[in-house]
Amino acid sequence: MIMDVDIGNSRVKWLLRDATSVLDSGVSTSVEDLITRLRDGSSLPQRTRVCCVGESRMLDTLDAWLESNRLPKAKRAVTTAYAARVTNGYDQPERLGVDRWLALCAAWNRSVGPTVVVDAGSAMTVDFVDVNGQHCGGYIVPGIAMQQNSLISNTQLVRFDTDLSGVHLAPGRCTANAVNNGIACMLKAMIESSVESFRRSSGQAPKLFLTGGDAAMLSAFLQVPYFLEPDLVLEGINLVMPQA
Repeated sequence: MIMDVDIGNSRVKWLLRDATSVLDSGVSTSVEDLITRLRDGSSLPQRTRVCCVGESRMLDTLDAWLESNRLPKAKRAVTTAYAARVTNGYDQPERLGVDRWLALCAAWNRSVGPTVVVDAGSAMTVDFVDVNGQHCGGYIVPGIAMQQNSLISNTQLVRFDTDLSGVHLAPGRCTANAVNNGIACMLKAMIESSVESFRRSSGQAPKLFLTGGDAAMLSAFLQVPYFLEPDLVLEGINLVMPQA
């Protein structure tokens, strides 16, 4: 059994697979929470593969637990200049975030054509891959929670409920709606304009893939076709590290 783990800034996603299928998957609040889940399971993974963009101590905690069970340390995914028929577009390929790299590799191998990948997490990233698998660069902007926190931290009077359950696109009639709806409008506009810009430059409509914790909420506002794929990073691990 193989365990793939995506350690992000605010949550830990994981799945257990055998040679042919996914056996179990979930989202944990921390590595410690994941370890508790594994202790309650009937079997332990013989191999572990990890994408880590969160605190390095979380990976250390996971490795310590694996070693305590006489299991190999996790194999860590890294960004490379080329993998899975995709060419990294960064001038310094290793500087591209590994979570972005894995997600865009997975998405392009689904699409095999012009592809836009949006990862809506703590930050929102937008990446572009052309028909030949050439990564054309991307954007990084603050995500929803980061934008909310920026207003709270850097203003004296803008105070509001950060709950997003009632978000819509109409102008707000209270501070919470004005802020939260405004952020949703900004991110929606960026996604849609990115798709349109890449359509014009590539000459054909790209396929849009959405992943990340806020992807489902943002998808409800989009007026362009999309694929909602919450496990793109984990899919990318399996694609880029098949023998690890």
